[in-house]
Amino acid sequence: MINRVTILHETLEWAEQGLASQFVEKGLVVNLLDIRTASTADIIKKTGTPQEGVVLNRVYASVANRNYKYNLKTLEILKELEDLGYDVINSYQTSLFDYSKFDSAKKMLKDGISTPDLILIKNVSVASIKKATKFAKENGYPLILKRNMSGRGKDLFKIENENELIEKMNYVFSDDYVQNYAAGFVLQKFVVANRPYDCRIAIVDDKFAFAYGRTLISRKDNDEPWLASVSNGSKIIEYTPSIEEINLAKAATRSVGALFNEVDMNFSAEGPVIIENNPTPNYDPEEIDLVKNAVELMIKKFQNK
Repeated sequence: MINRVTILHETLEWAEQGLASQFVEKGLVVNLLDIRTASTADIIKKTGTPQEGVVLNRVYASVANRNYKYNLKTLEILKELEDLGYDVINSYQTSLFDYSKFDSAKKMLKDGISTPDLILIKNVSVASIKKATKFAKENGYPLILKRNMSGRGKDLFKIENENELIEKMNYVFSDDYVQNYAAGFVLQKFVVANRPYDCRIAIVDDKFAFAYGRTLISRKDNDEPWLASVSNGSKIIEYTPSIEEINLAKAATRSVGALFNEVDMNFSAEGPVIIENNPTPNYDPEEIDLVKNAVELMIKKFQNK
């Protein structure tokens, strides 16, 4: 009988505290463990046996903005726990997709899901520049250059020409710049939006949970708005997705094996396009009802396993 939940986190945010409080209200014992100091043995001690407890991974992809090694540590521990028989939400494989935009996109492309093509760049060698410029010639400018492991709009660039591409590659792979980050960058085909907003669609247990729109913003003068990022100034607006859009979000969520996922979707002349999956979404106090529903769903799955 499951009676314990161990929540892994890095910097403790409201979402983790909100989830913990809801588990406690349901009568479960909750332990919050900081991935920076926790070991697999610590987690097992707090969680009990696989029949007693489960582990909830709340180490965000955006932790890589500070030090990506904690994301790597999280993956290593999740794999060890699953090998020992523990249930982990979201799983090691889903967390791997969460921490790699490249792997997530390639899995979706393999599954026939509409998402922009991209390549992974690990350094600024002659071979990497050749690979990047070849991709640019095949897809045309502009392109998007962004961290492979990251979140909240960190280090996301719209590249307009080859000179800018090489300049930005030299910048993001400089010794000072990558001191706490060495998980690579992706170069992604740019989606020309035909609406002044994108949308985020939440899928929980293969069911539509909620959606909202985000206004597009620019990052420099005289540039058309193209980026949707609340962290960088986008405004949240009401949005009701179509059945087609919900089904696309469900397909993307199934592709990465997520129980919980929030899908970033843009709109092109050819139709909706998945930009990213977010299997570890953040929550704020205004989303307490969603947190309650998520906890109820997890408890139901725990008890029925």
